[in-house]
Amino acid sequence: MIDNQAPLEVSARHLGVTPSRIDAEIAAFAYDTSVADVIADAAASFALKQRIHFDAARDPIDALNDAVELLRISQLRVDALMAAHREAEKGALVFPEPNRMRPK
Repeated sequence: MIDNQAPLEVSARHLGVTPSRIDAEIAAFAYDTSVADVIADAAASFALKQRIHFDAARDPIDALNDAVELLRISQLRVDALMAAHREAEKGALVFPEPNRMRPK
């Protein structure tokens, strides 16, 4: 080793790595890892796995908007069923109408 040799200084910028690129790579890794985890999970439903594959080919903003709306509607359904259950426990057996949009 030569005593007068200066240490090699390489910054992330010299390598073409910017903070936004790092953030994008971390986000992509997180997405890929999460998808792989769900697909490998035996407890995850077939419907969820199918939806992940389907949404991967869609515009991600459209897929996210649809997922948010599905969450909202699902929460309303759960709320209605829970309210009906509470009423049934009181002795007034009242259940909401079945979902008419349910596939046959």
